[in-house]
Amino acid sequence: MKYAGFLLHLKKFIELDEEEENILIAAFHYQEIRKKEHVLQEGQVCTSYYFILKGCFRSYFINENANEQVVQFGIENWWITDYDSLLSQRPSFFPFRRLKLRK
Repeated sequence: MKYAGFLLHLKKFIELDEEEENILIAAFHYQEIRKKEHVLQEGQVCTSYYFILKGCFRSYFINENANEQVVQFGIENWWITDYDSLLSQRPSFFPFRRLKLRK
């Protein structure tokens, strides 16, 4: 089940019966993101909180020296979003991308 990891995470903090689980699942959208794929681009308005089931994400910007400057990381079983863009509904300054991790 694609939501199993998410529900397992929530159950660490709260009790949920089957009906509550179904309500939560109906409110969320499952999306698979490939490595190096963006879930939010600079200039887009952020409309979601992202819960990371697998992998690592980062938000960053390009500084004046044309280097990527990391603002935040999100790891498995963690939430990540651009709060400023999400709350204000203004375009984001920070793209979010899934990292390609070395083994």
